[in-house]
Amino acid sequence: SSSSSSSSSSSSSSSSSSSSSTTSSSSASSSSSSNSSLSSSSKSSSPDTAKDKQSHRPLVTPFLLCLLFLSRRIHSIFVLRLFNDCWAMLFIYLCILLAAHQRWFLASLSFTTALSVKMNILLFLPPFLLLLVKARGVLRAFLYTLLMALVQLLVAVPFLLENPSTYLNGAFNFGRKFFYVWTVNWKFVDEETFLSDRLSHVLLAAHLSLLLVFLFAKWLPDTGTRNVVAFLWQRLRDGRHVDIAPAHTIALMFIGNFIGIVFCRSLHFQFYVWYFHTLPLLLWLAPIPTAARLVLLAAIELVWNVFPSRAATSALLQVCHYILLALLLFAVPTPPSGYSLQKQKAD
Repeated sequence: SSSSSSSSSSSSSSSSSSSSSTTSSSSASSSSSSNSSLSSSSKSSSPDTAKDKQSHRPLVTPFLLCLLFLSRRIHSIFVLRLFNDCWAMLFIYLCILLAAHQRWFLASLSFTTALSVKMNILLFLPPFLLLLVKARGVLRAFLYTLLMALVQLLVAVPFLLENPSTYLNGAFNFGRKFFYVWTVNWKFVDEETFLSDRLSHVLLAAHLSLLLVFLFAKWLPDTGTRNVVAFLWQRLRDGRHVDIAPAHTIALMFIGNFIGIVFCRSLHFQFYVWYFHTLPLLLWLAPIPTAARLVLLAAIELVWNVFPSRAATSALLQVCHYILLALLLFAVPTPPSGYSLQKQKAD
């Protein structure tokens, strides 16, 4: 009896051990298969993950903020004189901040508010419209553009009712002639050349040409196509909301404005505020030594603190501008936007 019970117990224990080994082996196999599938899925999604991380990484280190308050000329513009350029730039930087947080309606309101203060804000318009189409589609971008135009009309109503012709000629005087004595960037040419329409037309053509180069070479390829018509058609058909990476938004707005600065008809001393606060970011995007970045920044600052400007200082400023523009075009990759035409089609 005892032997039979012991044999039965041993058989039951052996059966339980075999079942447990079977269970453990099956669980191990399932665990290994799940681990392999997890690793394979992680491998397959790694490019997208890496791209997403890249699109949301900071553009520059925070210590660069210290460079934003070291300019003697900027202190003079803000504290001693308080030109209206300061208010225009305050609202455009607010616009960029709101756009980086995907608040495109409020960003549009802030943009048109800045434009109502100073017309230099038009330099930001090409990249802003492109970002609107990327983020909200053609239809919504068109509605936001109408909103901005409506705000401009409302602001102009008191002046249009009083003296419309004088207001329109003064507020939108694209043919304005600047005083040669105040120019900072063109003192190395004579006054007759400076005032000539030929120089104005050459600069306008160069400005538009560089915008097109950046559009096709730097800003559109991120969407998966270089075809503007295909991009616009796709965003017209599919107007879904797309979250644009903040780094992409900031880079496009700063670079688009800087292109306009390089080919400006004339830069007066207060116009330094149009782009000074963007220079540290633009310089640190360029793959050059930190010492070279600081030298370029110091050279630009030196030019803006020489009064009155001279031929040598104007030439130095243009050289610094052209170097930075060439770096942005040939050496600086555009931060990814997170939008892809091919991905949208797949979805």
